[in-house]
Amino acid sequence: MSKTISIDGKPVEFVEGQTIMEAAAAAGVYIPHLCHHPDFTPHGSCKLCTVKVNGRNCSACTFPAAEGQEVLNETDELREERRMITQMLFVEGNHFCPSCEKSGNCQLQAVTYYLDMLDDHFPLFFANREVDASHPEVMIDHNRR
Repeated sequence: MSKTISIDGKPVEFVEGQTIMEAAAAAGVYIPHLCHHPDFTPHGSCKLCTVKVNGRNCSACTFPAAEGQEVLNETDELREERRMITQMLFVEGNHFCPSCEKSGNCQLQAVTYYLDMLDDHFPLFFANREVDASHPEVMIDHNRR
């Protein structure tokens, strides 16, 4: 028997044992995230999936769905916090999204567009990392993330 939570005022059914993230994804509700992957145990490290559950901040990927929860996912406060977290990720990565070979198939890029992140906000720090071209067929450029 399914139960119901509310996400941004919309009823979302879930089954016992699902997290808020799993229930939302099954219902077609997008909660921004980077570290969550359905094949791995959730750990909530990126904090982009933070939602308010009955007024309390929780990681949607680790917090179990429970009958009667009121979940807020789309608020100005959460959007601003998510944008700031994403901007901090860009500080030390050498991210060139428009020219990246993963463009269009990158979770970080998708989150950035979703959050309307138009600038880096923080000063960038690009450490000059060594390029490893020691193998005859593979080159590793540690400056690219």
